Order: sequence, then structure tokens, then C-alpha cells
Amino acid sequence: MDAFLCVRPASAAPPSAVNDFAVGQLDGFAKEFPRWMRGDTRVKNDREVTPLDIQDYNMVVFGTPSTNPMIGRFGFDSDPLDSRFDRCGEPEI
Repeated sequence: MDAFLCVRPASAAPPSAVNDFAVGQLDGFAKEFPRWMRGDTRVKNDREVTPLDIQDYNMVVFGTPSTNPMIGRFGFDSDPLDSRFDRCGEPEI
């Protein structure tokens, strides 16, 4: 497994169910990872990521394009999974 860095969205992000869900997933992952993989999870806030981090690690970015600018930095104009979701798991119709 190659080294990775989890990137947390901005703490000043406006409240959002999707962003809250993403942060919850990151927190759960960071808690469970050491149990199974015998190592700690590297986590940085979006504004703390350096060019050296981007060079040395695979990025696992949490949040939405509006709450985590790192998503836009990697060339995604919208949510890379599915931009039709306005709430966790429920697509807009």
C-alpha cells in the first residue's frame, strides 16, 4: 500500500449535511485504520497541505468542492462521485 494523506475540509466551512457526513467518515476511518493496519492515519487540514505532501502522498480528500479547495486543485469541477447529490445518499430529481 502506498503512503496516503487524508485531507480534512476547512473548519470554517458552512454547515452542510454532506460535509458533516464526509467529516464523520474521515473521523471513523482515522479511528478504525490503526486497529487493522497497525499504523496511524496521516490527516491534515486543507490549508496545511504542502507541495511536498502532494509529491510524496496519495491524497484522500474529504468534503465537497465548496468546503475543500483541494478537490478543485486536482481538477474536479464538481463532486467527483456524483454531483447530483444534494444530501447524503439522495440524488436530486
